[in-house]
Amino acid sequence: MSWNKKTFYRWLAISIVITLYLFTFLINAIEFSLIDKHVGIEIIGQTVHSQSCDFFLMALKKTHRETMNLASYGFIIDITMILIIYKTIR
Repeated sequence: MSWNKKTFYRWLAISIVITLYLFTFLINAIEFSLIDKHVGIEIIGQTVHSQSCDFFLMALKKTHRETMNLASYGFIIDITMILIIYKTIR
């Protein structure tokens, strides 16, 4: 295998890994923003019951926790996979 093919395969694999990470992060961020948007619509100009407020706060807390876990653990896994790809395809 020539040097150019190895370089192409390495960067293709790295691009796939990064794209998958960003795609999953984007999906999770969209979910967070949708919940945030609905909370804003629900609260403006209306009386809010404590049960619905608690529900929205728990939903925001859950999606925020999932987004932060994905950002931190996903980044570590992403970097590890990129380093493995660099080591394997040399």
